[in-house]
Amino acid sequence: MSEADAEAEHPGAVLLDLDGLFGGERVNHGDPEEPFVWTPPRGTTSAKEADAKGESTATEEGQQSDKQEPPVKLRLANGNVHLMAQHVWQSSITLAEEICHGRVDVKGKRVLELGAGAALPGIVSRRRGATFVAITDYPEDVIVENMTHNVKANELDTDAPAVVRGFKWGEPIDDLMACCPDGDYYDTILMADTLWMENQHENLLQTCVDILKRAPPEAEAVAVLTYMNHDDGRGVAGRFFAKAQELHGFQVSSDRRIAWRANPTEEDYESDSDDPDRYGPVHFRTLRLPSPTSNTSSEAVSTEAQ
Repeated sequence: MSEADAEAEHPGAVLLDLDGLFGGERVNHGDPEEPFVWTPPRGTTSAKEADAKGESTATEEGQQSDKQEPPVKLRLANGNVHLMAQHVWQSSITLAEEICHGRVDVKGKRVLELGAGAALPGIVSRRRGATFVAITDYPEDVIVENMTHNVKANELDTDAPAVVRGFKWGEPIDDLMACCPDGDYYDTILMADTLWMENQHENLLQTCVDILKRAPPEAEAVAVLTYMNHDDGRGVAGRFFAKAQELHGFQVSSDRRIAWRANPTEEDYESDSDDPDRYGPVHFRTLRLPSPTSNTSSEAVSTEAQ
């Protein structure tokens, strides 16, 4: 796909001056000329190693450990920059860390990653004991080939099967379901920094609905999102969550702010600044479809998300 074609298909995409926009500590990492190496949090370990030793994959709160598992090495796509797959974004790193610490439980789950980019959360999910992982992004050859390379290059410490697919949000999910074991269902959808193209919100929500409604109630299927506000206070993320509630009745089961800077201050946990040189925290949310027996008193998605 040419840049002109991408611009036509993604009119909501904004081509960013990344160096000027993010100021000091960067929220975008690596580039096609310099692969990104991510080191998992110290004290966590892969599910394969933990099972062999009868241990947990995450360090218990308050404990310290010197364990260090191998890094994840990611090549980055050298394609059209409108889709922002040429970097690893802070929201993706934060989501991977949450998986490592067990705050996103993927062990024994069937996981689908949407808008995967370099595929970090999906790769980490394999290490953390997911039984199956489908890693997807826009069906552009250079992006799909790069995700495939990264999955194959990071197969250490995992036996979990994984597939890579090109997928456009809002389209039929037949292929995604066909590659899932037994063509059954997914327990968990992972999405990191997928909200910035507002013209794709309804398509993204439709895909989430189509996937989650296949899961039986006992699976407690969930969509997990991490995102930052790169929109100068335009409220793009807030409008996504408003649509999630209004169109599909989505409910929030977790809502947190996560400071990402090396030495965070109280300000780093506060609401986002309109100053494009200083971004606030990574926002973490989990969404569930209402159960058939839920009533109107259930917690609805807040439309105040920024």
